[in-house]
Amino acid sequence: MLEFSKNGQLLASAASGGRFVNVYNCVEGHESLLRTIALAGDPTALSIRSTAGASSSIATLVACCNRGALSIFQFSVDGSGSDVSSSSLDLTQQKNESGTC
Repeated sequence: MLEFSKNGQLLASAASGGRFVNVYNCVEGHESLLRTIALAGDPTALSIRSTAGASSSIATLVACCNRGALSIFQFSVDGSGSDVSSSSLDLTQQKNESGTC
């Protein structure tokens, strides 16, 4: 699964059957792996967005997983393409007695 940010600066990739998402910087001259993110389960959908600021940009990755989890990761990327700070939020649906979400 591949997902580019709308401005083309970031690429999120995940393998089928894997629970890891790689986020790459695609800015010319700064191409690199920014981070690898571990999810609660296999990702079924990815969305990535990059918002430019004065000296850095804020990246937001949203991942839905096959186990009913929704993960939101946000991190800052400086002008040289380095990952400088991050935060995350994991939301998981509780299963009812029949085992479904």
